[in-house]
Amino acid sequence: GFVISGNLPKAIVTESFVMKVQMCRAAIQIQYRDEQDNILGRQLIYFEVTDTLRTDEEVAPARTGYTFVGWATEIGGDVVYGLDNLEYTNTSTYFVDVEVLYPVYELSTYTVTFTVLGQVYDTVTVTYGEKIALPETDPEVEGYRFNGWKNVPNSMPDNDLTIEADLVEQVTISYYRYNGDAYQYEYDY
Repeated sequence: GFVISGNLPKAIVTESFVMKVQMCRAAIQIQYRDEQDNILGRQLIYFEVTDTLRTDEEVAPARTGYTFVGWATEIGGDVVYGLDNLEYTNTSTYFVDVEVLYPVYELSTYTVTFTVLGQVYDTVTVTYGEKIALPETDPEVEGYRFNGWKNVPNSMPDNDLTIEADLVEQVTISYYRYNGDAYQYEYDY
């Protein structure tokens, strides 16, 4: 795991000589880069040493609505080193070799909980940026008229949501006419 460096003779040597040699430990430099090929950070791993690849914020910056899932060896490539496999063993015998890694992200999913008077009515999972699918059936609550869902965003944000039913309280008035016919009217309260 060592490499000889220094000034080596450029001619064929035909007699004895003394040469001063410097021994350097072979290592690989891991370069962490972004999608524009800018270097975000570095890590040095020596020959025949196993180390854990970095996943800190400096080299794998957070992206709104996305989850970091590992490292690829090319921009837009498939995951080569996933979060369950971050061990890197240097087998390179070059003095300083370079391995370039790019972060891989997946769209995050979040939970939307629909509630009616504080009780869970329905729950769905939605991917960041997608349209939120509303429940197929409207809730029916005695004494109330369903008026839609409150504060539904145009697309899924980067967090879980609770969306409350907009209910309008109703009053029912019943009365009888002089001929005995019964009538009922419902009014919003």
